[in-house]
Amino acid sequence: MKWHDGFEDQLFAVRIVDICENISNVIMKTNVGTADKVIRIIIAAVAAALIVTNTLTGTWAIVAGVVGGIMLITGLTGFCGLYKVFGMSTCPMEKNK
Repeated sequence: MKWHDGFEDQLFAVRIVDICENISNVIMKTNVGTADKVIRIIIAAVAAALIVTNTLTGTWAIVAGVVGGIMLITGLTGFCGLYKVFGMSTCPMEKNK
């Protein structure tokens, strides 16, 4: 067993992160704007609160949990698959330089 300072492992981890970011930029280009992100995260928080307080139970709680989870993920990542399918974006347009 070879002991080392973990430098090779750190380089490997950094490389993996770089690869994931590149894939994310190509496949999951940001298409959710700031206001849209905030609204999605608020919807997720409301859904979670309704479930935790037992205001919603049963099937409605499951539906709210799924919708809330999707809203949270899309709000945090800035990517919405449905927006991509329909060619939509709520991101501000880039100005030509």
